[in-house]
Amino acid sequence: MSASTKLSRRKVISTLIDLLSTGTPIKRVAKILAAYLIKTKQSRNVNLYIRDLELAYAERFGVATARVYSARKLSQQIRTQVKRLVKATTNTKDVELIEIVDPSLIGGIIINTADAGLDESIRTKLQKLRSV
Repeated sequence: MSASTKLSRRKVISTLIDLLSTGTPIKRVAKILAAYLIKTKQSRNVNLYIRDLELAYAERFGVATARVYSARKLSQQIRTQVKRLVKATTNTKDVELIEIVDPSLIGGIIINTADAGLDESIRTKLQKLRSV
């Protein structure tokens, strides 16, 4: 992937997925993507590229990535339930969880995948009550 030539997002993602499928470490792929986005002045689009990469990764390898925000560290039981929910929602065979502890949520959980999200946090429920 040439960093000086602007390619379609689809082509960039396809190239990155090909690199992953040949065993290139994810950190190396991330650096390649970052260099490309900086060189082509597209760094503002990083979230689009990450989302597309996650979707393509799930399609190619059957593994979905989910970001899970909670006020406290997740128990093994909750992790298992979240994985089951994400597997069913994304129709994949496995799920990689990225756990983020955010005490400002007060309680509950937020789950984000590349193409869906669920917000069951106490913070959001309180904000909705305030707006009524």
